[in-house]
Amino acid sequence: MKQLLFIFIFGQSLLFSQTKNIISFKTEWEEFALNNDTDSLIEDKTEKSIFFINFLFNKKKDTIFINKSEILSEIDNENKFINRLTVDVSNNKANLLVWNKNYTDTIVLRFHHQERAVQINNDLYSLTNEYYSFFKKKVLKDRNITEIIDFLDDELGNYFLPAEIFLIGSKSKYRKKFRIKNATIKTIKVDSDGLDSWKISFLYDKKGILEIQKKGIDDEISYLKRRKYIDFEKIIFEIEENTVKRNTITQQEIYLSNKKQKIKQQNIQYGLNITTFVKNESKKILNDKQ
Repeated sequence: MKQLLFIFIFGQSLLFSQTKNIISFKTEWEEFALNNDTDSLIEDKTEKSIFFINFLFNKKKDTIFINKSEILSEIDNENKFINRLTVDVSNNKANLLVWNKNYTDTIVLRFHHQERAVQINNDLYSLTNEYYSFFKKKVLKDRNITEIIDFLDDELGNYFLPAEIFLIGSKSKYRKKFRIKNATIKTIKVDSDGLDSWKISFLYDKKGILEIQKKGIDDEISYLKRRKYIDFEKIIFEIEENTVKRNTITQQEIYLSNKKQKIKQQNIQYGLNITTFVKNESKKILNDKQ
């Protein structure tokens, strides 16, 4: 797989000699933690930082390079980028290849025309006719990675994508009010070997997605995503996730223009008796440049 990934990346890298599109975001990150017993600040878990997230891609967006840096320098050289994504299409399926210096992974997308369903690895998503036709074209014909990222941005399965990539998702499913009917997903167990099975339900209104629920075989909700606000510019979601080890509540503010994103998170770790708070705001500072 590593050899295959190198071949694809090398071939796509040649395209950058003709055109280079660059997008950069300035990110302000703040994190601190409290001891739940004393309600006091934990000094060694307090952090503030400012850094840049840079994306380099060709016009088709079928290969994307990602890096993080403290300064904006040498961002036009793909060798400086630590994450790389590229898509390969054959036999009515697409392989999204993800690489960084620590691991390589492949996300396989298969399209089932009769069922109007998309299979992501071993997970199955049932779509409306309109969304299925749109997404199939964008992936199999256009090879557009930003559409795949948009499809997966709820992070319902174990896809192990770099978190930064969601900054440049296409936002098509929000702008066009596309609908996923339901999904069945398997994820790695948190506390033991094996897999957990989940049923995903999606609730919509005339403005688009309203709620997503992720339930186990016992009907217990482990993931609940609710829309709190929407206008022509942005959508605000509240997401609650529960596992045996932690409870996480996230407020996610996404902008349909991809100009910025705001995230606030509260994470209660049961075993450590710690609550961690995170604030993360990213703003686009460079438009596409060549």
